[in-house]
Amino acid sequence: AGITNLSVTLPIETCAVRRQTQSDLTMAQTLQELRANGISGLWRGMFVSSVLTLNPALTFALFDALKARLLKALSIGQTHQVRSLTATQAFILGVVTKSLA
Repeated sequence: AGITNLSVTLPIETCAVRRQTQSDLTMAQTLQELRANGISGLWRGMFVSSVLTLNPALTFALFDALKARLLKALSIGQTHQVRSLTATQAFILGVVTKSLA
């Protein structure tokens, strides 16, 4: 989802940033720059930005995997299955997964 969103919004963001950083940039100059760099110039920086979208996905996947293991471990020796973490357990697990990912 992050990469799909990025591929749609990056060209718009690129144009907006160029207009903001070069206050005297006219539409004609923008079109001239587009002709010089080609349409692919709008997606310049896509690789770096896509790498940055992977971190939250990895953190979320790791959190879910470790949460499942922790719930299973907490259920051992219990008369009922533990289905959720306490706020403290979830916070600590979040800290661990964020430091790992």
